Amino acid sequence: MTMTIHTPASLVKTFQDHLGGIKHHIREGIERVIQSFNVEALAKRASSVMGKECTSISPIAQGGYNSVFVVTFGDGTDVLIRIAGSSHNEPLSDELAKLVFDSEVATLKYLEANTTIPVPKIYYSNSDPEEAGAHFMIIERLDGVNLDYVWYRMSDEQQEHIVAQWALMHAELSKQTFEAIGCLTTQAGAVGPLLPPSDEPYHLRKPHWGPFRSTPEFLEGHVRSALDGLAADSEKRPFLERLLVAIRALPEEQFHDERFVLSHGDLSIANILYTPPSNVVGIIDWQGSSVLPVWATFLRSDFLCGMQNEVALRGMLETNEDATLPVALHPILWELLSLATGNEDQGLQNLRTRIDALAGSFTWLSDPLLLLLEE
Repeated sequence: MTMTIHTPASLVKTFQDHLGGIKHHIREGIERVIQSFNVEALAKRASSVMGKECTSISPIAQGGYNSVFVVTFGDGTDVLIRIAGSSHNEPLSDELAKLVFDSEVATLKYLEANTTIPVPKIYYSNSDPEEAGAHFMIIERLDGVNLDYVWYRMSDEQQEHIVAQWALMHAELSKQTFEAIGCLTTQAGAVGPLLPPSDEPYHLRKPHWGPFRSTPEFLEGHVRSALDGLAADSEKRPFLERLLVAIRALPEEQFHDERFVLSHGDLSIANILYTPPSNVVGIIDWQGSSVLPVWATFLRSDFLCGMQNEVALRGMLETNEDATLPVALHPILWELLSLATGNEDQGLQNLRTRIDALAGSFTWLSDPLLLLLEE
């Protein structure tokens, strides 16, 4: 299998070909968003920041919440501009959009300064929409191909090599520990509120964004957020109130030494860049990243879900080991989080199965939850 690394020109052509092959109303939506940006201001800023004459600026992608332009210069070099705005989702509220943007900038700068994980370098960022119509960042274009173009055509050996590299990066992320659960707010690693990915009502609501100091506090925040969104006579309210009692019964001392680590949040194969035959050269789109308990980061990567090779996954398992909260407890805590966000019926059944698998171990966790199941 061969794959040519993209050039700016090929990226522009690929995007234009994509627009030409989609339904008219979808294409119109994408083009309408692109036309809303002050492209001249973007080109001017890129020239000023990089100290070079801009020779072209063209859109090359539009994701869930952002559009991407490639800027080329007279000396043959180029950069990317990632600007908030997409036809695929409703825009975030002004408050949330600024917080999410600032957190992503802080996260990328933290990763560049403290890890060897390949992320794009930020040359400039502006959270004020006045300059170009939306907040934007000027970033390095990493030489690589999105893994989703080729993942399902790779051999087992190539896929295993990709997973092994991500396991090492995951291990490096796991070594970066923080004092609270939330999102990074500074390059130095300060943690602020846990920002929801959108303004949809099923996500965390203010004032329940944290930051949180423990797993029980984190879970309680989700339950309280869900309760705030229910009518006083909702049939779901009694269960969530019982769940709140169960969470509060968890002994805080069991969580005193738990670790909080940085998680990408959306590590699909579309956000991994590689060069042939199977070398990971970039991890992109850290907009949804957050600091979470170790158990909440366990196998959050979509592209790993179908992997059958235990050897390839062993590194992931080892990097998630936690002396305070062993891997055996991670699925139970995941089920609690699922229940806290409204998935009651299937969640209760799964929780019972997980507790039964403990066979009487870790009673400090299982006993309060068994009382919940017996209600």
